[in-house]
Amino acid sequence: MAELLDRWRSLLDAEQAFELTAAGSAASAIGRGVTIVELIEHAALCGRADSLTQLLELPPDDRAVTEPRALFDLIAAYEAGRRLLDTDALRGHTRDRLVASLEQSPGLVGCRAYDGKTLLHVAAGAHDDQLVHDLLRLGADAAAADNLGRTALLSAANLVIKPGQRTPTDGYDAVTAVIEAGADPNRPGGEGRQTPLHVAARRGNVGIAAALLDGGAAIDSPDAYGVTPLRRAINCRQREVVALLSARGAVDDR
Repeated sequence: MAELLDRWRSLLDAEQAFELTAAGSAASAIGRGVTIVELIEHAALCGRADSLTQLLELPPDDRAVTEPRALFDLIAAYEAGRRLLDTDALRGHTRDRLVASLEQSPGLVGCRAYDGKTLLHVAAGAHDDQLVHDLLRLGADAAAADNLGRTALLSAANLVIKPGQRTPTDGYDAVTAVIEAGADPNRPGGEGRQTPLHVAARRGNVGIAAALLDGGAAIDSPDAYGVTPLRRAINCRQREVVALLSARGAVDDR
């Protein structure tokens, strides 16, 4: 019961801090114990570009230099802001903070979240070409897998993009960079033992599928259920991926 009460009080303090931020008083909010990173992410997710702009001008939280959890908070804040803000200068603030933190503490580039995912998983999973290149430059392990054996390539393949917003180049550069840095494009992961190409086919990520094939992915490899990427794309009605795989020589035996 005591733990529940403590959690409730912390949530109440956070909500009061967010209200202060919305009112334009970020310094007062931070004084309540809520970190800059948490406020950045909250403002981004709530669509508060005015508060977000103010927060991005504040100095970074020292905690981000020493604690892995803070790095994941920071990358989440950056990705949220990247989708909301209109200017590269503002979007770059949180990325610069993340990169600067890693340059000061390079050993943290391989830190892992609760499920074993690394910062590279998150960046690749957001199709963030620039951040993927930054992390690889700083020594991120391209072949690192999470607790279920899923690599950054699987994270990239699994991003959900609305059909009308997809392009043939989404994530292509990020996936190519990860493969060139040593990731195996054929390594399966998860309970179904699907390869990144299976997942890209299921999600309709044609740019990812093209990058995987160009990087040496096996086009007809079956998953744990005997299903090929082409059959997966057909079953999920992903016409663009079906067309790509067929043009590259995939054959459906069913």
